[in-house]
Amino acid sequence: MRTLLRTLLRPTLTLVVTSLVVLVIAPPADAKDPDPTGPNLPDIPGLPDPSDIPLPLLPGQPLGPAPAVPMPDCNEAPVPVSPGQGIPGFFDTAPDELPPAEDPFGPGATTTIYEQYGFAGLRYHTYDLGCGPDAVRSPDAVIGTAVANWIMQVPIAMAALTGSVTQVAFNPTFLDAFDPVVERVSTALHESLFASWIPAVLALLGLLVIFKARRSALASTTAAIGWALFIVIVAVAIFRWPIEAGNAADETVTGTLGAVVGQLDGEGSNSDPGIAVSSHVQEAILYRAWLAGTLGDPDSETARKYGPDLFRAQALTWREAEEAAEDPDRAEELIEGKQED
Repeated sequence: MRTLLRTLLRPTLTLVVTSLVVLVIAPPADAKDPDPTGPNLPDIPGLPDPSDIPLPLLPGQPLGPAPAVPMPDCNEAPVPVSPGQGIPGFFDTAPDELPPAEDPFGPGATTTIYEQYGFAGLRYHTYDLGCGPDAVRSPDAVIGTAVANWIMQVPIAMAALTGSVTQVAFNPTFLDAFDPVVERVSTALHESLFASWIPAVLALLGLLVIFKARRSALASTTAAIGWALFIVIVAVAIFRWPIEAGNAADETVTGTLGAVVGQLDGEGSNSDPGIAVSSHVQEAILYRAWLAGTLGDPDSETARKYGPDLFRAQALTWREAEEAAEDPDRAEELIEGKQED
């Protein structure tokens, strides 16, 4: 019987003791939580508010979010180059009349890259190598780019020299200094030689016409008269107006050769031989070489899409270079805009 009572009372006593412990330890339901910052102390003048004092971090407690630290931007874009600089600028001078502002890469463009930019922009640049000196972080990139630019200067200088020689050969304006001498010599020859012999020449021509007419050779007579008149007219023009005749001959030759050279690409957009030669060499050889060195494949979709934008962003046109030289504020605006691009 005692064993049965112990078995029945033991769980009951355990439950009663547990309930009493819980009631003693746990606060009543309507009790307020104590201030986590400490006891409610009275406000004492000169002492800080206990709620403003930060509590020390306990071991294992997670840290708060770290303050945002701005990362430095070390991506410095290259400064755009003006045409007429460097070794090519020694041979290639600015045009006397600046071409109209037009995008040579646009559809249906009537201008060329050379007309707008000269030989500027055909350089390689490093970019986004990280912070710090480039030669320390990526010496292979710096050295390789420098060597590539040195090698690229050789064909650019040769193309500039070729265009300059072509321009001088087909438009020899430097010979204008000899115009007074030519005019004096031709005037003396006209008075002493041409004016003295022209009557004899005309008399001989008349005898030739009469001789041909007596032989009833109408075709040969007409040809002889035509050639004689042509030679007399040319001689009169040369001796009477030597400067005008020479300029007319130069313009005829220059225009003809310029039209032939301009048709090399099937467009014939320029009749100046020097500009036409330089434009074809740059677009067919130099620009494609720059595209290959910059974007890998000059015929890829990436090169066709981004090549013109990169080229425009690192070079100034002749007109932009003139605006930058006249106005420093405009120069700063152009350079910052192209660097942003």
